Amino acid sequence: MSVIETNITTEVESSYTNYAVATLTDRAIPDIRDGLKPSQRRILISFVDLEITAKSKHRKSALVVSHASGN
Repeated sequence: MSVIETNITTEVESSYTNYAVATLTDRAIPDIRDGLKPSQRRILISFVDLEITAKSKHRKSALVVSHASGN
């Protein structure tokens, strides 16, 4: 196994750029099928899982957020 010498600044810039692009495409850009971001979709799925509708009793938002982040 050989050691490859590289400039640390160049390597960090390249790695960060790759991470930033992946984050944008995975989290920040809405899906073309429904216009929702992944986090918004998880919240709506939590509403269904917890059976929260317009006519159901009041639930705190922390319950929905914790369910969405826990799943």
